[in-house]
Amino acid sequence: MINKILQIFNKNEDGVAAIEAALILPVAILMFVGIFEVGQMLLLNQKVYAASHMVGDLLTRKTILDNDDMKEAYAAGQMIVDPFQRTGLKLNIAGVKFDKDQKAVEVWQKSFNTINDTSLYSRADKLGSENEGAIIVKASYTYTPVFLNFKMPFTGSSGSTFSILDMDETTVLRGRVNSCMTYNDSGTLHTC
Repeated sequence: MINKILQIFNKNEDGVAAIEAALILPVAILMFVGIFEVGQMLLLNQKVYAASHMVGDLLTRKTILDNDDMKEAYAAGQMIVDPFQRTGLKLNIAGVKFDKDQKAVEVWQKSFNTINDTSLYSRADKLGSENEGAIIVKASYTYTPVFLNFKMPFTGSSGSTFSILDMDETTVLRGRVNSCMTYNDSGTLHTC
């Protein structure tokens, strides 16, 4: 009798497609979401790199910078990160001069959507000779996933976000006319 029942189930193929779909669909959806999120992160990372380089390139074209130049360069950087949120772009821009040990020393610093970053200067050490200068641009963006942005259960009373990735790109460029850039901050000249 049990043999007959097993033979009936063995030959009955009703519902096989539904079972296969139930097994494969979650994996396929997870793969799609993963590919989408990784693609978005890679695209944004390239845009942050381009924004850092473009802002530095725009600023090194002048001999004396002012607040309008800084705002225009920041606006150009924001345009580069489209279609992502422009307000998510954070910029630290610093003018440095190299001492006799080729150590970068701050001449001026301007920040947009962030606080001044004193760790910028060490990134330019040994990149210039004594009395030369450079501009350092650090662009940052915090990527929040589109699909995988949810609170993890059982991680405490407030929960935590599943995945957030901070992207930072730093560009060090020398001025085109002279290596040390002067910054006119509302009438106060910061020069080398």
